[in-house]
Amino acid sequence: MPHLYLLFHILGVCMLLTTIIVSPIFERNIRKASDKNVALTYHRLFRQIGLLSPFGSLIILGSGIANMYYLGFGVFSQGWLTAKIILFAVLVVNGGMINPPLMRKRMNLLEQMAEADSSGDAHATLARYNRQQSIYLLVQSAIVVVILSLSVFKPV
Repeated sequence: MPHLYLLFHILGVCMLLTTIIVSPIFERNIRKASDKNVALTYHRLFRQIGLLSPFGSLIILGSGIANMYYLGFGVFSQGWLTAKIILFAVLVVNGGMINPPLMRKRMNLLEQMAEADSSGDAHATLARYNRQQSIYLLVQSAIVVVILSLSVFKPV
């Protein structure tokens, strides 16, 4: 049974990592697209792939709790495990509260820009959204690197 929990945990991690790894690739393609319709297409695909993240997070949470129960760890029994739980909670809350509204705003703006000639203000707004998305992705990636480091090295 513990191997099944571990398998689901690894599956969830892979789902989450997929979104984090492909995000910079899509970001670059969205920004480099000269035609706003192409950028919009990349953005829509990016949002679809981003749906892996909540499901991966739920799988990680469920299998992590099961692994902790099976191995006899309490939430506060291991410092590295407590740090991972806290960072994972920050990762999920950050991903659930910041990214969806930002993605929606940027997609709406790209739709407006694709439909008609846009003003310089729209380009400035798009640049601001792109910058916010870059910061968001950087923070999320840094949190994941710390979580993975804690998982591998398990400091006391």
